[in-house]
Amino acid sequence: MSARIAAAVELAGTGGSAPDRLARAAAAVRAAKAAGASLVVLPEAYRPGDAHAAAAAGPAARAWMEATARADDVTVAMGYLDHDRCVLGVTTPNGAHTAYTKRFLSPDEARAWRAGTHPVIVETPVGRLGLLVCADVLQLSAWDAYVGRVDAVIVAAAWPDYRDRITTIPGVARPALGWLFRDSNPYREALLARAAVAVGAPIVFANATGPYRGAEGFSGGSRIYGADGTVLAAGALAVAPIVPGTPGAPLRHTPRWAAFTRVYRFAAAVRARRDAPSGSA
Repeated sequence: MSARIAAAVELAGTGGSAPDRLARAAAAVRAAKAAGASLVVLPEAYRPGDAHAAAAAGPAARAWMEATARADDVTVAMGYLDHDRCVLGVTTPNGAHTAYTKRFLSPDEARAWRAGTHPVIVETPVGRLGLLVCADVLQLSAWDAYVGRVDAVIVAAAWPDYRDRITTIPGVARPALGWLFRDSNPYREALLARAAVAVGAPIVFANATGPYRGAEGFSGGSRIYGADGTVLAAGALAVAPIVPGTPGAPLRHTPRWAAFTRVYRFAAAVRARRDAPSGSA
């Protein structure tokens, strides 16, 4: 087994032509390889770029991943849109490709994408990897299949910085809802640390950067968490060894976030039934 060194990369979530985006991704993979990484994780929906719409980017994404993994002798993980699915793909240096479909969609995403149905564990030269995409991490059931069964969990994300959205909420509602936008990123960071302990494995979290909607932007904050919940590396190119541990305390939400995740799932289910393309399951 090759050295278990992972890199979590930050790249712009939107903008740029397909060749430009893939050129930036290739440069990031080479930089991670130079830093010693044998596993490189890129953000959610990086090809063609984050948008709540269907896109037939799968074949081009998989071809690029296979060529890059072979040429640089690394395992590459990248988010891409495959028609009506938001996918996290993993390609090993021998060209083998495994795809995981995001299971817990936001209400906006549920209008265009079909939710995945099952967890995925992929065998790679750096060990067994559990796969998650962005808001999957908020649903405690998303982690269950990985507890004690993986060497690391990788997360591709396009998580915005929601703090500026507080100003869009009617003033009368801000006392009740302001916490959600203010605490989203800090809570995500704390939850991922606890998840690493619960699963007993490091977490490699790669998030998008750059403009999102209007004045908002993706929040970045790519990090690698150790199996004890400590932050091993953070930043635009976070590189650290991944060393499995043993499962710890079960993952739990605070009461307020537990209530939010239930509402979130219900709203997504309603939106999917109302707006999903005909024939979607």
